[in-house]
Amino acid sequence: MAASNVELGSDATAPDIEHLTADYVHQWSMLCGRFLAWERREMLMAEPSAKKKEDHRQGLKWLLRLTRLLHSMAADPEFPDRSLAEELEGRLLQLESSWRMFHEAMPAEQAEKLLAKVFPQ
Repeated sequence: MAASNVELGSDATAPDIEHLTADYVHQWSMLCGRFLAWERREMLMAEPSAKKKEDHRQGLKWLLRLTRLLHSMAADPEFPDRSLAEELEGRLLQLESSWRMFHEAMPAEQAEKLLAKVFPQ
């Protein structure tokens, strides 16, 4: 979130932390959505280069770390807006699924055995 978008109010009033937090979480969620759209376009719909694979791995790793951090704060019982924890939890599930799909792939030999078992000749 750009610092110029943050309205802290006048010196006489306290900043609306709850509103600022909600805005930040929604912007973070949109960033995750843009990453997942890039992933679909560049990793699933195209043949990614080694650089794109590494960019994906590094980007996804940091998105996961930071989303977990934000989620841990929003999941605190004293956090005022439970919907933000749910939004972050949904994004976390999407990002974790992406990690498993791309970076914890089943070995080819194991995949062949599974296919043979499920679809016998």
